[in-house]
Amino acid sequence: KKFKMLNSFIITPEYFILPETGKVVRESGIEDRYIRAFEKVDAHFSINKDDNSDGVVRYCNEDNKILFYGIQECKVHSRRGSIMERLVQSLAYVYDWINPKPELKPKFKFVHLPTEKESVIVYLDNLFGSMFWTEFTFYYELHKSKKGCSASNFYKNSADVRVLISDYISRFRISCYDINNELDFKEVISEILNNCL
Repeated sequence: KKFKMLNSFIITPEYFILPETGKVVRESGIEDRYIRAFEKVDAHFSINKDDNSDGVVRYCNEDNKILFYGIQECKVHSRRGSIMERLVQSLAYVYDWINPKPELKPKFKFVHLPTEKESVIVYLDNLFGSMFWTEFTFYYELHKSKKGCSASNFYKNSADVRVLISDYISRFRISCYDINNELDFKEVISEILNNCL
């Protein structure tokens, strides 16, 4: 597949450091930096903190038609959250989007689960027709019916979903890019486009 020229955008560990303190920025700061990276590499991407998400990724063509969606769920690496926790939270946001709007289902292609140390892409191939999705959505609806329960505490509060995700995680198609010295985010975007368009 041919894509219009993608721009390089180099991410280093320093990209996530607050210059005034020398410490890693908070979760919202990591989120903002990845939003900037997506949009700098390819202006067809837009990411917004819209309803029921930490970041809805939209990829549009020249006519502003949305070709595919993703969900971004950032965490601070050292603070909390295994990849399974981030994956559960992002899939809950996907469900919150497609449950009232099932026509969006075929356009949800991936979730992006980054920290200041890595950029992780999980593709949603054949997810929505799977037994995993049936169980996942059942447990999520059960979870949401309890007071104070949301996507952000689903993994922590539901033993059922923890067992489910640990059983199924090896079946997901996952790409992980480490930010040791530097990462050209163009590589990540190029892979997403190759898999989603």
